[in-house]
Amino acid sequence: MDRRGVAQVSIDVISVGILVVLDQALDYLEPVKRGFWCSDETIKYPRQSETVPYKELVEIAMVAPVVFLIISEIIYFQVSKRNKLFLTSQEFWYNLITVLSTWACTFWINSVITKFIKVRVGRLRPVFLDYCNPTIDCDDAAWKDQYVTNFTCRVGHSVENFVRTSFPSGHSSESMVSMVFLIIYLWKRYRHNSTRYFVALVQIVVLFVGLFVALSRIYDNIHHWSDVLAGIAIGTIVALVVSLAPKRLDRLQDDSDEVKIAATSQATFRSSIA
Repeated sequence: MDRRGVAQVSIDVISVGILVVLDQALDYLEPVKRGFWCSDETIKYPRQSETVPYKELVEIAMVAPVVFLIISEIIYFQVSKRNKLFLTSQEFWYNLITVLSTWACTFWINSVITKFIKVRVGRLRPVFLDYCNPTIDCDDAAWKDQYVTNFTCRVGHSVENFVRTSFPSGHSSESMVSMVFLIIYLWKRYRHNSTRYFVALVQIVVLFVGLFVALSRIYDNIHHWSDVLAGIAIGTIVALVVSLAPKRLDRLQDDSDEVKIAATSQATFRSSIA
């Protein structure tokens, strides 16, 4: 790896570190305290078990993509060596670090944007009344036509913050930003490969996983449909802009072009011998 590569990797690591710190800092911000109408049916849904709890979201949106990218790059490198396409170990490590750092930057930029919007909007979740159990009685006629702001939730501070941060859906944005990134990565890495149709199938499956996680938030009563739609849009846009605009993944495309040229040259050479 040359000096330019070392400098780029160093900048990437520092950038990811700053984003992670900023992301953690946003967890300490208090969401906007919004009131509610007792007649609002959209916040009266009952709580139920989550199809994709946060622990599983971490596995799907963070752990699985990293493992996938590492395995993919190892396989690509081994196949290249077998076909004598002259990709060096230094190129392998540079490509792997570039891919992982670009994914990390993409993921945490999305997380920072999503969390900031959450705390500044302070939208109440569909299960707000069930979780909050406010100190006013909505069955009392005195509260029927009033916008209630003077109340206290009979739950812990963290739970109250949870039910006050519905928009946008974090599950939706985080699952989609990772899945869309993987789709872009596969397109860049294998667009000239003979397995492109299989790769297209993998891309469809990856997209399905992201949409499944996002849509589960609606039927679990955790988010309004507009929260999920906004989360999908944010995750998709961030993945497209951060991974494509700086052309960070174009090196993978260059490698694929080299593989294609080398493979064509080999085929031509064999034909001339025959």
